[in-house]
Amino acid sequence: FNSEIYYQINDTTISSPFILPYTNIFIFILERNIIKKWIQSKTILLYNRFIDDIIIIINGTYEDCNNIISDLNNIKPSIIKLTNEVGYKLTFLDVLVTWDNYKKQIDTQAYQKPLNNYQYLPWKSYHPKEMKKAFIKAEAMRYVRLNSKKQDYLNLIKLFTIRLMKRGYPEAFIKKCLLSVHYNKRFKYLEYTRKRIQKLSLLFHIVYNHILTKKVLRI
Repeated sequence: FNSEIYYQINDTTISSPFILPYTNIFIFILERNIIKKWIQSKTILLYNRFIDDIIIIINGTYEDCNNIISDLNNIKPSIIKLTNEVGYKLTFLDVLVTWDNYKKQIDTQAYQKPLNNYQYLPWKSYHPKEMKKAFIKAEAMRYVRLNSKKQDYLNLIKLFTIRLMKRGYPEAFIKKCLLSVHYNKRFKYLEYTRKRIQKLSLLFHIVYNHILTKKVLRI
């Protein structure tokens, strides 16, 4: 900077590919003992973290919430400073999580940021139709997973259809893609399945050209 070279002695270099795993390891080592203490006291019922986004479900008071945050912030005050939101409804990543005190259950709903412009792949793009079908199906399945109430899912599918039509997609094409997604299969979609890695005896590259067919391969 200004012809001066500085040697970094704290934190990590910006844009380094190692930052993500390093951050996860670093935070886990710092938080594990404190979280273990609160879990053993049966105050924390759920503690999940995705990088620096954390969701905590507790069986306690607002004071307990403040004490947990205080403990975490006191690990490394010069490095970690958590901001928090406490309540019966909050967003975590792309999910709106709500505690229904009457039914004594957690409801989830897909959360979409107000500034989202929904710039989906345009219909006129020269991407293969299979790719367009795949992202529509994948998004619809994501809506099934995130919405614990069927009506919320149906409302979102209507909006999804309108947004796709604004991007030029024919309504008939959208509906055909959505026919393969069923809300009654929600628990199946929620299951985690580890895909088996198949050994390939031949590697090939498909040359894509909208004029040519898929049979044109370059080995």
